[in-house]
Amino acid sequence: MLTLFDNNVLDTINDKEISNLMHSVIASEATYEPSKGVLTDIVSSGNLNLIINEQLRQNLASFESKLDFMQTQENITRSAKKEMKKLFNKNGSIRMLLKNRGVNFEHQSISDAINNKQMFSSIEFENILLDYYLTISASNGPRFFGGIKEQIELILLEIDLELKK
Repeated sequence: MLTLFDNNVLDTINDKEISNLMHSVIASEATYEPSKGVLTDIVSSGNLNLIINEQLRQNLASFESKLDFMQTQENITRSAKKEMKKLFNKNGSIRMLLKNRGVNFEHQSISDAINNKQMFSSIEFENILLDYYLTISASNGPRFFGGIKEQIELILLEIDLELKK
């Protein structure tokens, strides 16, 4: 969507394609909802000390805080997306977006005359979209989702090694 702020690109795309792009951003929601019950119980009960492997014990002890940090990042992402939706609701037309995606409405509306291409002449919309993009990019990087995945793989490997002993 960021490329659409270039008029040379915007002029080559039709309203339906814009609606599909906007829908993919506005309607999607990526969340990670880990179940922390067992881990929290092990850590808070003191039973973590029963694990002999020091590295595994440390990784398990620090994992919950990494999940909490990830939750904070998700909240920041949701906030940026909420701002983008708010601006789109104010200056764009969800009705037009839906019509371009095949939804039929029985009655006409004042928003039928709105073209969502106009959103790509708004500096405020571009800034909010950039903020959202940067937040999503950071979340998908090694510090957040990538780091969580790496940590899970490391813990599983350590558990596997311990089970083979």
